[in-house]
Amino acid sequence: MGFFEDVEAPRPLPEPVEHRSPPWAGPPVNVVPATVALDALVVRTPDWAVWIGDGSVTPEGMEFTVTILGRRSEPEPRAMGPVFDGRDEDSPRFGVGFADGRKAVSGDRVAHERPPTGDAATEIVLWPRGGSGSRRRWSRSFWLWPLPPPGALTFALSWPAQGIDEVLAEVDATPIVEAAGRAVVLWPDDRPLPPPPGEGGRGWLGYC
Repeated sequence: MGFFEDVEAPRPLPEPVEHRSPPWAGPPVNVVPATVALDALVVRTPDWAVWIGDGSVTPEGMEFTVTILGRRSEPEPRAMGPVFDGRDEDSPRFGVGFADGRKAVSGDRVAHERPPTGDAATEIVLWPRGGSGSRRRWSRSFWLWPLPPPGALTFALSWPAQGIDEVLAEVDATPIVEAAGRAVVLWPDDRPLPPPPGEGGRGWLGYC
């Protein structure tokens, strides 16, 4: 008898299951979004401007970019990284509000620790994505889920370190909702949704 003949052979590992990201975690990978002009000049001072140009809209939500322009060629070190992540009390804060009273603030750690249930009628998620910067220009993209209801979509910004108190800019949400109908679904994403945390899921931050 061979040495290994009475030893049970190892069981093959199951094939890994690829899950699609939940809709609140980011833009879907199987949809070409429709663009809509937002043209929101949120802040304009002698030294700073903050504006939002357009949005990329899908049936699930909208991705958009916040751009900060500085007049000075060499801003103070604390002004070099305005990434809206809430790590520095001197960094700018950015938020979005729906007409029905829902609002979300980038860098809100308490909110990010609560996984969304996926109820688009009651929840709102504002999640920062990629960003870039130079001496006079910084940009950060965001994913907003779900699409806003009819009425005003409010952008809010506060940056006390640069003398900017809370300011609000509103745009009409109707063109955003209409743009979702122009998005093109390329193919069905038939991958299963991930299991919830505690049942093998990564936790919602793992999908953002």
